[in-house]
Amino acid sequence: MQRINVNIASSTILKWFRRQGFTKVEYENGKTYIAHYWEVGYTSVKLVEKPGFDTYYKEGFGGAVIVYDVSILDGVLVYECYCPIWLSGFWLIKLRFRKNPIGIFKYLKEGFAIEEQFSSFLKSVSS
Repeated sequence: MQRINVNIASSTILKWFRRQGFTKVEYENGKTYIAHYWEVGYTSVKLVEKPGFDTYYKEGFGGAVIVYDVSILDGVLVYECYCPIWLSGFWLIKLRFRKNPIGIFKYLKEGFAIEEQFSSFLKSVSS
C-alpha cells in the first residue's frame, strides 16, 4: 500500500479516475464480480470490499482488469493498485504493476503507466 500526505477531496479522486476510464465499484454484501473478455473467452474477477476504501477498475490490455483501492483519512491518501486474477473461483491473486513485464503480462505495463500518471496527479495537487 502506498501512503501519501495530501489535501484532496474524494470527489477530486473520483473525477481523475473517471477521466482515465475507470468505473467506481458498487459492492453488494461486501463483494462484486466483474465479468470481462480475456483473450480466449469470458472470465470474471471477484472483488471484496475493504472498509473505508473506494474501489475503481477498468479493463486493460487483453481484457485484464486494473484495480485501485483508495482511502483518504485525515489528510493521508492510502491506495493499493493491482491486476486481480481469480484462481479456481476462490483464490484471489493481486499482481503488482511492472515497468517491463514479460510475455502475456503486458497489461502490467499499462497499469504501471497509469500508476505513474496517478502519482504525478497527486504531486500536482499537493504542491
